Formats: sequence, structure tokens, C-alpha cells
Amino acid sequence: MMLGPMMQAILEDRFKLRIHRETRQGPVYELALGKGSPKLKPFQDGGCTPVLVGHPLPPLASGQHYCRNMVSPRGSVDFEGGTLSMFAGLLGLILDRPVIDKTGITNYFEIHLEFSPDDSAAPRPPRADPGALAVVGAPDAPGIFQAIQEQLGLKLVPAKGSVDVMVIDHIERPSEN
Repeated sequence: MMLGPMMQAILEDRFKLRIHRETRQGPVYELALGKGSPKLKPFQDGGCTPVLVGHPLPPLASGQHYCRNMVSPRGSVDFEGGTLSMFAGLLGLILDRPVIDKTGITNYFEIHLEFSPDDSAAPRPPRADPGALAVVGAPDAPGIFQAIQEQLGLKLVPAKGSVDVMVIDHIERPSEN
């Protein structure tokens, strides 16, 4: 409950904080096609009802559920009924910068990705069977960059792009209570 507008109002009152948001050029990752064709599982219509952020929830048919898109800090992403642009948004929650979809693919997919949450940028030797899934958090699980290449046939490329930033215009030391 303390996140968002309520917290902002408290900070503005206590610290005389004034902020604004703007878009600047900054570091991003681009989600791009890797070598060969992508290894993506197409979304099966009727499996679940996709949810679009910022839109009202669509009504559910009997026996249906909303598609789940979850990120685990232990090293997995479960994503059903979403686009690669939506998947890129989830990756931005894991990585140190926003991820922009540059694949050009607009279809809906089901994605399960497993990676090592530790040292996710360090490459690991490829497994004998790249199709086999590693135990979440296992020492031989690849970092997220390698996992995206091996398991999805996509890649993350460092780039510059538009980044939303919060700019502090004014702040004061609070007075004693």
C-alpha cells in the first residue's frame, strides 16, 4: 500500500521533494533473433485468456483462467499467452536495464526459461543436451544471456535506447519530528 502515489505524497511532504519524469538515451538490451530459427512454443488458443497491461480484464469463459506471466528470483520465467514485447518487459525486471523487443515477431507464445540467477552475465559451457532443462539454481544452469540463446534461439544485445528516468528537481533535509 505504501508504493506509488501514497509514498510519493509522503516523500513530497517530508522532504519537500519535487520530481519529474523524462525520456533520455541510455543503456538497454535489445531482444533479437539468434542464429537459426527461434525455438518458441506457439500459444494454443483456448489454453488461457491473455491479459494486456493497462486494459480491462477480458471476461473468462467457463473453465478458463488468465494467462500467467511470472518471474522467479531463483532463476526462471514462466510466460504463457504473451508476445515477445511482453516477454522483453519481464526480462527488464530481471536485468539491470530495460529490454526492447527487436525481433519483429508479433505472435503469442508459451515460454519457460531456466537460468542461473547468480552471475547471469557470465557464459557457461554448453550442455551436452541443450534441450534438457537444468534444475533451477543448479551450478550448471546457464546465465540468463546464454539461456535465452540455448533455450529460445534469441539473444540479448547491449545497445542505446530511450529510457524513462526520474529527475529530482528539489529535495531538502527533513526537520526533526
